[in-house]
Amino acid sequence: MADPRLNSIAVKLKLQRLVLSLESLWPALQRPLMIVAVGLSVLWSGILLHLSVGLPLIILTALAITFLFSLAPLMKMVWPSRLAAARALEKNNALLHRAASSLEDVPVSGAGSAELWQTHVERNLASIKNLSVAVPRSSWRQFDPLALRLPVVMAVFTAFLLGSGEI
Repeated sequence: MADPRLNSIAVKLKLQRLVLSLESLWPALQRPLMIVAVGLSVLWSGILLHLSVGLPLIILTALAITFLFSLAPLMKMVWPSRLAAARALEKNNALLHRAASSLEDVPVSGAGSAELWQTHVERNLASIKNLSVAVPRSSWRQFDPLALRLPVVMAVFTAFLLGSGEI
C-alpha cells in the first residue's frame, strides 16, 4: 500500500511541473499573441478599407507569415521533467540535501541496508511534509524590456471601441 504522504508529494510535483510549464510557455507565446493583437487592431480599426486594392492582402499575408514564424519557440519548448519539478520545489521551500528529489532514489542492497533506507525515506518525508507550490512568475520583463505589449493592447482596445464597425 502506498504511503499517503507520497501521494501528496506526487500531486505537488505535478502542480510544480504545471507551474514550470506555464513559466516557460509565457515567453514562447509573447510574440504570437502580440502579432494577433496587431492583426486585430488593424482589422477592427478599419484601416484596410481605406487602402488601395492589393495592399490589404499584402498586409494580412505578412501578418500571417510573421505569426507562423513566431510559433517557432513553441516548437522548441522543452517541457519540465519530474526531477526539475522536484528541484524547483526544493529551491522554493529552501530544502537542503535534495529532500524531494531523493525520493526517486533506490536503495543499495546489502546487510542492514533496508532499515537504513527506511530511516532515510522517513527522514525525507518528515522534512518535506509542508511543501508549498510556487505561483507562476511571469518573465515578460526579460523578453519585453521596452513593454511593447502595452501599446499593442491599447491599440486593440482602441480599435475595438472606436473602430469603423466594418471589417
